[in-house]
Amino acid sequence: MEDELFLIVGLYFEPSRLENIQSVTMGITLLSVAALFQIGDGVQTIASSCLRALKDTKIPMLMATLGYWGIGFPLGHYFALSMSLGAKGMWLGLAVGLSSAAVMLTTRFLILSHQYGHQKNPGAKPPSAGLLILT
Repeated sequence: MEDELFLIVGLYFEPSRLENIQSVTMGITLLSVAALFQIGDGVQTIASSCLRALKDTKIPMLMATLGYWGIGFPLGHYFALSMSLGAKGMWLGLAVGLSSAAVMLTTRFLILSHQYGHQKNPGAKPPSAGLLILT
């Protein structure tokens, strides 16, 4: 994976030049963290869109705010400054905050969609092994 990141960063910096080594190293590091960030972002985007389809917007907004500002930003600040990780620490904290919002939103969607399914079909058995089938 590092080779691919090196190629991407190499589009913007000449990796063979000595004065670019720090920039290339930082670019590779931040692209790695950005990949993790994208996973959390994709999950939270899908979960929030699913909740929006259920006309649930207020609580998800609060959950997202908690994830981004209550968890992500303070954790990023701690990683960046207290643990001396710099930009990598800030982005790691934001990725953790985004992922925590994704977990909260997905959990809320699973709970609400399960309740919605039982309202439509009161005698239905709950899905087994965590599988959710919406009808």
